[in-house]
Amino acid sequence: MSTVTHGPRSAGWAIDDAVTRLRRWGKRDGFELPTDVHSLLVGAADECDLRIQDQIGSVSRQHAELTREAGVWTLKDRGSKNGSRLDGERRLSFALTPGIEVEIGEVKLIAESDRLVTLQAFLARILGFDDRRLAAIDEALRGIRDAAARRGTLLLCGAGSLVSTARRIHELALGTTRPFVVAEGTNLRDATESAAGGTLCVDGAVTPSELTFARDARESALFICARTADEAAEAVPHVQRGTIVEIPPLLRRGDEREQLILEYASDATRVLGVGTNGFREHELVWLGDVQLPSLEEIEELMLRLVAERVFGPTHGAAKLGITRRALSEYLRRRGIPL
Repeated sequence: MSTVTHGPRSAGWAIDDAVTRLRRWGKRDGFELPTDVHSLLVGAADECDLRIQDQIGSVSRQHAELTREAGVWTLKDRGSKNGSRLDGERRLSFALTPGIEVEIGEVKLIAESDRLVTLQAFLARILGFDDRRLAAIDEALRGIRDAAARRGTLLLCGAGSLVSTARRIHELALGTTRPFVVAEGTNLRDATESAAGGTLCVDGAVTPSELTFARDARESALFICARTADEAAEAVPHVQRGTIVEIPPLLRRGDEREQLILEYASDATRVLGVGTNGFREHELVWLGDVQLPSLEEIEELMLRLVAERVFGPTHGAAKLGITRRALSEYLRRRGIPL
């Protein structure tokens, strides 16, 4: 019987590109995995290629070995004292797939790929860019993987359009070709069937029995959009392995406003197929004073503003499929100089 096991996968989790890095859980630092070598020694000794040390000495001198074959890295424990773990379970050997949590002794790492980093970047955008939010982002990643593998439930609460956020997570983690179905309580049973193989997003208050039904059906990833953290907490006993992700209001993120504006402006340039956002000198200064109550408002404003700045009001409106008057009035109502 083979001792190699793969990270939890399902028809849902679609992030399957090559792992390129092992990052410390809740931190930014980590270890790059080169593509020009076939094996790496992992441990605390000076001669190790990936030298990992911790204060309690849980990592053995030559703890494990990573080997690369056909673009896939496999970790094999070398008889270490404290062992190696895949998502909390001790293993002799396992393949590195995006998002899995790898423990070398007591040091926890996350296997990263380009597509996983894209999902992480979106979570940072909605949860916060500060280093103090890194643990919350990694907990959210774990919850998304659990939901995609149908062994857990993701509970979203807090600011903004939660259904839009859930849809974007679905697109990044499960792909754009699988169904994303929103249920609002009364149509829960029909929605559960329609969501098979994709994501069932329960929006609004539902009864414990309805939550239990959705949990037990489990032919799809289960996301629940709760209005408050209290509502999310009340739902946890009725779902499987619930992870609460609370999105903070923009008022708490005043120092991140400029970064959010620039990121959404960058998104707009990609959508519009242009190489610049067309912003004028000092544009970011007065944009900081525009009333933008949600991330969705920032996203919409940046798309319309970039279109107007790059193409002008007439052609910009045409690019957006609206009239010049509608575009001009939208920007004028928000105090944007034309």
